[in-house]
Amino acid sequence: CLVFYLNIDSRRKFICMEMRRVNDFILINISNSYNGELTQKGKEYLSAKKDHDGVGLKSVRFSVEKYDGVFVTRHSTDVFKAEITIPIR
Repeated sequence: CLVFYLNIDSRRKFICMEMRRVNDFILINISNSYNGELTQKGKEYLSAKKDHDGVGLKSVRFSVEKYDGVFVTRHSTDVFKAEITIPIR
């Protein structure tokens, strides 16, 4: 996993990115720290950033599904994860 660490506001933040091929699939896993506060509307996450539309996850989901892939998100109290599986054609 390729990990980037940042020290902001006396909190240690990170983002971890991993990409690999397994048989006929590309797997992309991204984990990042967050402050533990999430806002959802139905199954969609809303951006916590001020003056931000939060289209990033929607865009990723649309692109992954366009190529018959699977996009899954999950979270714990301080880590948000996005997992992408895309078939290789």
